[in-house]
Amino acid sequence: MTLDVESTATVYDVAHAAALNPEQLLSELRVLPEEGLADDEVSLRQSRFGVNAVSSHRARPLLVLWHQLNSPLLALLLLAAVASFIVGEHSSAVIIAIIVAVSVGLGFVNEYRAERTAQALHSQIHHETLARRGGRLAPVDVTSLVPGDLIKLRLGDIVPAMSASSRRAGWSATNPS
Repeated sequence: MTLDVESTATVYDVAHAAALNPEQLLSELRVLPEEGLADDEVSLRQSRFGVNAVSSHRARPLLVLWHQLNSPLLALLLLAAVASFIVGEHSSAVIIAIIVAVSVGLGFVNEYRAERTAQALHSQIHHETLARRGGRLAPVDVTSLVPGDLIKLRLGDIVPAMSASSRRAGWSATNPS
């Protein structure tokens, strides 16, 4: 049961999909509730829609530096240093400038390390869900879910994608975000 792109284009509109009842959504996604998606259909949809994930977390040094420099307190201290220099208090201006530089440097180092740690943790986290594919229930990495996958939600599970609940207890149909 291959997904016809032209006839189901509106189902990928979130507002349209949300207005459908689960049976209509499954029909438009061309999914049989007892079977789920066939493996070849999953491959086709993965090639069309790509990975089910938002862009991964990356530590960006320039963005971290911008966060450190974009501070009203920093601007006030720099203004005080400039005012001190203008009125002849050169030593005070230098001391304030050194304090600002050390503060920005330490803040940058700490925030950048935290960003890199978050990036490392993000790359180690993998979530699995139970999906019905080819008539069988199997654990699937959430990044490989495609529109039309039938997922089984259990108590405490994280909802791995935009999903439409079905009246069948614990079952959901994924819908693209």
